[in-house]
Amino acid sequence: MSPRIKWTAVEVLAVDGTAVTVGTPDEHGGMATLVLEPPHVQPHFLPEVGSTARVLKIDNVPFIYPDAITDAAGLAVKATDPITGQPYEAAVIGSSTAVFDADGLRAGIDADGVGHFTGLDVTGWPTVAAADYTGRGGRLDAILDRRPRGLVAYGTHGVTATGTDSANGIGFFEIRGDLVQGRQYKLCTSDINLKSTVAGDTVRLRIMQTSAVRGTLPASPGVAAGASVAGASGVAGSDVTIAELLPPLGEGAQTRRWLLVYARTSGTGLASIAGREGVGGVQMWVEDIGPSRVSVAVANDGGSDGLGGGGAPAPVPPVARTLTVAASWVENYSDGTLITDTTTAVQGQTPLQRMRRAKIGFPALTALTGATITGVQLRLNAVFWATLDGGTAAVGFHGDATPTGVQGDLTAEDAFRVPDWPRATTRLLDLMPYAPQEWVSGVKSGIRLGGDVGTDSIFYGRFSGPAEPDLSLRPELTFTYTV
Repeated sequence: MSPRIKWTAVEVLAVDGTAVTVGTPDEHGGMATLVLEPPHVQPHFLPEVGSTARVLKIDNVPFIYPDAITDAAGLAVKATDPITGQPYEAAVIGSSTAVFDADGLRAGIDADGVGHFTGLDVTGWPTVAAADYTGRGGRLDAILDRRPRGLVAYGTHGVTATGTDSANGIGFFEIRGDLVQGRQYKLCTSDINLKSTVAGDTVRLRIMQTSAVRGTLPASPGVAAGASVAGASGVAGSDVTIAELLPPLGEGAQTRRWLLVYARTSGTGLASIAGREGVGGVQMWVEDIGPSRVSVAVANDGGSDGLGGGGAPAPVPPVARTLTVAASWVENYSDGTLITDTTTAVQGQTPLQRMRRAKIGFPALTALTGATITGVQLRLNAVFWATLDGGTAAVGFHGDATPTGVQGDLTAEDAFRVPDWPRATTRLLDLMPYAPQEWVSGVKSGIRLGGDVGTDSIFYGRFSGPAEPDLSLRPELTFTYTV
């Protein structure tokens, strides 16, 4: 059984050791005498004879407390075990704050899960302002605004109607409702059966919209029309439905009217409108489906393949991407002859008067097919320079997809030079000024070092190659591009 918590005002009649005799109101309005003994009396509190105290009853078991108690933890009212001297929970108060005063529990939730507050007993349905309530998804009013609000207008008409007016249509029935700015609305109908008494006639259905509360609706529809071609006389005809998103509203709330009309737009017969398969009534309604959204549609008619109109497709926004490739091979040449050094790339004249040049190659850049290059960087690490203050790199490009064993155009003029490059230093070189789209076309496949440098020792240096144990020091190209 769940404990029942009740506060009672009492008069202290006698105090004997730790026992307290109190007078308590009985069920008939009189006074009954009650003697409280441990563990029902808190040893640290012994009231004076004639004073007022409070008795907390849990399942009719009394505990005596002072006139005013505030449980700082707000989680439990505690008593003390007379044998062990340790506190124990006399009543669990399941609220984050439980405050007591001379009139009892001011705020809290009792053991039955019922909340009690000054002036408000939350056993029914309290009113809470949506803007004042905050949950996991934010303020309650914001949470509710993200959800559909349901029907704002509804109507049904069960009479089968006939007519031949093909100019403005024949009114069937109308509905009206109040719409507000910032919300999205959907206009719908149930299945509507349209037919004519003459085969081949065309019967169309329209819904016209106006903001006028009274008067004639416009002849041209404010909402797109559905259409049906009817069958021969005596045949069931065709069922159609309309489901349209209404256009956004202007400022403020506005009343709208929607009139369902039908017309025989071609032929000579008598048109008719009824419910599904010619039986029952027709329904029309407007519902709130949530907050208004900005259209994210991108027009595209399918291109010239004939599937979507045969025109040119609308441009698709480019997608930005990044590609990073590490060097896969290196060739070193000494006085134009290929040598076996495949670990580093060397440029410049050596102390033995040999002119060194090198090519560094990369894997096929097939991922760049059709791409527009927006950025390209070369990472290169200088391992050694002949001069202690650093040297000058002479950088060019080559178009060899794989090692060739032929020096080729390594002696051509360099694309650019990088002076004051310290020893054991990695640099990122911007290659965008040097025809970046040639990496896409295949004109460029790698870089070359040495070019047309002279005999000055400032050019003699060694760079990390693809076999460098430290991956962060290997030559590397990084492309940013769009497709």
